Amino acid sequence: MGVVSNLHNKAMECVDYAVMERRRGNEKRATEFFEQALKFERTAIAELDDQNGLSWSILHRSAGWLALDCNRPHLAAKLARKALAGNPHPRDCRGTARPDQRNPRTNGASHSAAL
Repeated sequence: MGVVSNLHNKAMECVDYAVMERRRGNEKRATEFFEQALKFERTAIAELDDQNGLSWSILHRSAGWLALDCNRPHLAAKLARKALAGNPHPRDCRGTARPDQRNPRTNGASHSAAL
């Protein structure tokens, strides 16, 4: 899980930079960071051993949000369908969202979750 966590953390670091750039009004640079974050997140998905576990669903959900930030709604929908296909039990999802990863675009909804 170390490689996956490392990739996810790199993705979230890119998100932090993207949000900073967006706040500065530099949408082009923000999109570049979101694109890089999406690449890291999709690579993390590819590295997972368990193709139906909770981490798999969480990473797909995170990648879906990133795809929206990259203005790629069709990819976002595809990733969301895959996330839901994992069908983790809601009891397994408790405590996965971290407050420090709130999505400013959605007024506080979680952008990603801890692995």
